[in-house]
Amino acid sequence: MNKIIKILMILLIVVALFFVNAFFGNPISKAIANRAANKYIDENYINFKLKREKIFYNFKNAAYTVRIQDEESEDTKFEVAFDSLGRFKYDSFDDIKFNTWLRFQDELRNYGKELAKKENLPFELNLSSSDEKDLSELTLDEKVDFDHFPFRVDVNVFGYAKEPNKEKLIEYLKEASKTMEKTPLEIKSYSIILVPEKNRKENGEALDWKDALSVYGIPKEKINDLTTEYIDELIEEGNKPKDN
Repeated sequence: MNKIIKILMILLIVVALFFVNAFFGNPISKAIANRAANKYIDENYINFKLKREKIFYNFKNAAYTVRIQDEESEDTKFEVAFDSLGRFKYDSFDDIKFNTWLRFQDELRNYGKELAKKENLPFELNLSSSDEKDLSELTLDEKVDFDHFPFRVDVNVFGYAKEPNKEKLIEYLKEASKTMEKTPLEIKSYSIILVPEKNRKENGEALDWKDALSVYGIPKEKINDLTTEYIDELIEEGNKPKDN
């Protein structure tokens, strides 16, 4: 009996170690990978003033990863990764322009939030970039200039109504359009989601979107001539099954 218990305990320990290693790695491999990372960084980024985080195990790709930030460049942040034997897996330095793009999107979203607040709008303005612009056209650490913003913008309206209907939807869209016309941004399209007031939680978020009314991708040129019939067409088009 004691022998069986000992075997079971050993099996449990082995299984536990397997799961710990699978999700958190192990100290020996971590040390090997860390040494390899230090060598790689010293050899490839000697001219950078880098700040690096402690190495960690990413179970999603089974790699020991180091996150790095250039102290002299806001957008120069990347990762290098190694396997359990210290073999190189990847270096994301070549993708740092994507950090510039993400920063532009973050500032655009904040711009929309502040604009809705400034204009005291009864709904939220969620702005997003419309164009899939070549990242090479952006400059690393480039300052966001809304007077010369390099992307067209999609305007997404999110609001509540006692009883969402097409008339209220058109009213909100036209109000959003008047607000956006005051900005230097080039608008491509408008979308809107109207949620029943009864579905609003105390913190202002939506409990759910049941009975909500939504329309997407309305061209900027159509906003001033919106009709309930046109809204019906868009809703019907949006509800059509898509071909696989």
